[in-house]
Amino acid sequence: MVFSNYYKGVLSSQGVPHLNVEQHRRLLNILALEQELKEKIKSSDDLYKLYVKGNRLENQLKDLYKTSSPKEILMDMIEK
Repeated sequence: MVFSNYYKGVLSSQGVPHLNVEQHRRLLNILALEQELKEKIKSSDDLYKLYVKGNRLENQLKDLYKTSSPKEILMDMIEK
């Protein structure tokens, strides 16, 4: 959600960044996990299931982020 919104702004202002295959895969994983987390939040009626699934997705996102801000993440991807 945070990265998705930032990336949308980058695409509209600067165009598509040039990424290698590994970083492109990382980018798509982040976008997919953020979308999945957003959908789980919207569709969950059981708070425990939401908590468990949300924590799993959040941990996966933290592994992919490796830095704190969307700008740093994208700059890291472009550098690699």
